[in-house]
Amino acid sequence: MLKKRYQFKGEDGVVQRKLILRFRLPQDRKSQTGAVIEQDLNGNKVVSRKIVSNNKPVDSTWVQLNNGQLEKIVSQEEPEAYIEEEIIIINPKTGKQERKLVRRPYENDEEIGDQLNESIGNNQKVVARRIVQNDSSLNEWKKNQKTGQLEKIIVQNEPAKYIEEEVLVMNEETGKMERKLIRKQYQPGLNVGNNIQENDSYGNKILARRIVENTSSTQQVEKEGWKSNQGNYEKTLSIHEPTKFIEEEVIIMRQGGKQERKIIRRPLDEDENIEEGEQLLEDLGEGYYVVSRKIVDNDLSLTSTKWKKNNDGNYEQSLGVEPSQYITEEVLIGQQ
Repeated sequence: MLKKRYQFKGEDGVVQRKLILRFRLPQDRKSQTGAVIEQDLNGNKVVSRKIVSNNKPVDSTWVQLNNGQLEKIVSQEEPEAYIEEEIIIINPKTGKQERKLVRRPYENDEEIGDQLNESIGNNQKVVARRIVQNDSSLNEWKKNQKTGQLEKIIVQNEPAKYIEEEVLVMNEETGKMERKLIRKQYQPGLNVGNNIQENDSYGNKILARRIVENTSSTQQVEKEGWKSNQGNYEKTLSIHEPTKFIEEEVIIMRQGGKQERKIIRRPLDEDENIEEGEQLLEDLGEGYYVVSRKIVDNDLSLTSTKWKKNNDGNYEQSLGVEPSQYITEEVLIGQQ
């Protein structure tokens, strides 16, 4: 027999939840079982389906319909939509945390987003809040007897903070060097900073190391491109890193007698003819001047706050805005 969990549309944002029991038909062999989101012919939402054996008596909670099917009302009234919060519960003694989802009826205007960091006491934080449709089987959720809210544990015993390393890794398949961020279990005593010149156990170059709080929501982690790999999390920043950069100091003329000074790093083309020097004055047009150029190793962290990726895909660092002209005075001290 087939057992389906239905949601029947109601009025005023309220739905009714039922179980429907019917005989399994030949065409049901192709039907998906488990958690589903489908609509029946009447527009009602099917949220789960499973096959059950017809070897037990049907109790009095089931009602037989005219079409021979049996139904049982699970919930007379449920909201059509929920507020779903992703909550982190931190254990300060172990440095670990638990992550759960909590669903409750939508009540008032609340801040919605995947990058929240709201403390709600008892070492708990709300890291995301969303409006979601009531389209899940109750088999996936447990009801909190104190609050009446629905809860689901999604992660247990995860680190409350990570060691995040910016690493240059050689991809053996492509033969290219990649730049990655790797998040590992926190270990005290490691050097941190944006100029770490270390090699890991695989010979990869570690450029920077930071301590980061594990307070991102699961959806935000996915949006940012993090992937799980052997217990760690990785994010690829670049799949083709040069071994060397051309580093240019550039002056950009601004209005009002001001100019901006920048450092720009771009990949070194091996066939490129480069003029290096500390006293260049190359006019690139539109108020751009190169005042110095040198070839440098690719050994700096580019995810520090100083470096930004520009529209050309190169990295740049602003040194500030300054006057475009100075007054130079030669002064004799002590003369009347």
